[in-house]
Amino acid sequence: MMAKVLTDKPQIYLFFILLLIILASTVDGRADSLNVEYRVKAGFLFNFFNFVSWPEGQLPTADTPLILCVVADGQTAKTISEQLEGRQVSGHNLKVIKNTSIANLSSCQMIFISAARSGLHRKILASVKDKSILTVGETRNFIADGGVINFTKENSRIRLQINQTAAAQAHLKISSKLLRVAQTVISSETGKVAR
Repeated sequence: MMAKVLTDKPQIYLFFILLLIILASTVDGRADSLNVEYRVKAGFLFNFFNFVSWPEGQLPTADTPLILCVVADGQTAKTISEQLEGRQVSGHNLKVIKNTSIANLSSCQMIFISAARSGLHRKILASVKDKSILTVGETRNFIADGGVINFTKENSRIRLQINQTAAAQAHLKISSKLLRVAQTVISSETGKVAR
């Protein structure tokens, strides 16, 4: 039996309205465009908690926080932390841990690995393999190397790639609503890329 993080329908509808706005927007070329890009990605990371189910018993109790570990350069980690630290997800506070050691990543429910730390992504993915941790990246080979969700950019728009095979191996269930907005989905049943 899978534990749902969020079941409140008004929040689900709000997420999709926000997602459509984000997908319709573009990240411009100004000096602060990376900051804007990572604020948008922080919104996605927050909402991934709402559209992924962890196995029963894998989430913290109601009085403990959900943990997002961010493996990124200092500015990116700071931007994501400022956007998400202390926000509420289904009665849990969200705690952001920045640039912890690989050995400590097993305490996270989600790990985001930025392009600036892409040299570590294979090592990180290997260290959490078969654990119920949602791995999110933003590099070309992240999905092929076993990551669950990858951010890409197409015409300055942020898109998603989802690897259902990796999600199934981590005992995570991705909501069909999230799968529908993904640009690419690797099926756990066929192993083939859809879209």
